Amino acid sequence: MADDPREDGGETPSVGVELDIPGFKAGIKLRSRAVAAWDRLFGDKVTKKGLQDAADIRVANAEADSRVRLIGAATDLMIERMRDNPERAERALASFWARQERQQANKEAVAEIAYKELRRLPPPDAEEDAASSPELDEDWLNVFEVRAEQATSDRMRDLLGLILAGQIRRPGTFSLLTLDVASKLDTNVALVFQAWARRRFERFIPIVHSDASAMDEAELLLSFGLIVSGPAALTTNFPANNGVARIKSGQHRGFAALANNVSDHLAVPAVRLSLAGTELAALIDVDEVGAVISALRATKSLWSNAKVYREVPDELITLADQYGQPITRLRRVTVARFSDASPEHMPL
Repeated sequence: MADDPREDGGETPSVGVELDIPGFKAGIKLRSRAVAAWDRLFGDKVTKKGLQDAADIRVANAEADSRVRLIGAATDLMIERMRDNPERAERALASFWARQERQQANKEAVAEIAYKELRRLPPPDAEEDAASSPELDEDWLNVFEVRAEQATSDRMRDLLGLILAGQIRRPGTFSLLTLDVASKLDTNVALVFQAWARRRFERFIPIVHSDASAMDEAELLLSFGLIVSGPAALTTNFPANNGVARIKSGQHRGFAALANNVSDHLAVPAVRLSLAGTELAALIDVDEVGAVISALRATKSLWSNAKVYREVPDELITLADQYGQPITRLRRVTVARFSDASPEHMPL
């Protein structure tokens, strides 16, 4: 970040943060959203260099002048009251400015994290940026500012910073409901949710009904609005062919020889993420092997043998279907061609 406000075509804005984000100059609407967010969180510290329209600069400066006048009026009122009870007024003033300083420090810490995340992410697609809104929703930004002011822990600052970066890139990525849910997560709930979200299949997460601790964790996630209902009766299905079920997560696949070899699917007991849970889970990378293993563990009574393979090519799956054999048999004749399809025995 730089603190040189010049080079803006004749205007002389106040010293501020200059936004240096990949695709920032090309993404006009991304630039507009980023400036709005930084102006809200940093106040007048955001340089107007990114605003090319002189009218926008005049409007921004007029808003700043209005704030100055309001502060002046409030100061005059405070001085008048100090004459009546100077000791109380002094305590109130000290408390007020201390709170303001803490809140501003929190907001700037969140904005710094969002800035770093935007720099890490690749530039937005030009067509996607052109089709998006140039503005961040004011209601959303109002709520976010309040949450950011209250973010004193590194964990909450990190979370809100990632949310802001996602919202700047794609408005609507995070709902007001998700902001509310995120702001209430303590460290324990956040860690439980992270562990569960890493094992997800889109909106579904496998669960072992006989595992008491897993059931307790599901109830915890339910109470915070991260899943929509309890685990009873919910399943997510995976296809089966010739008595072998296939569970896919990214480039990893699990294969299970079903006890009922005429079934055309494997029904995995699962919980379903809520809207807020789904949006927050998008910030968490999936553990592909862990997801497959969790699905197999949740259905252990339904299969007799199972293995997980790394990076199984689609051609190998086609061969398994064509010859009607489990992949464990075909692997011997295809291992030279598909050397990256090495097995991992299940720790079950």
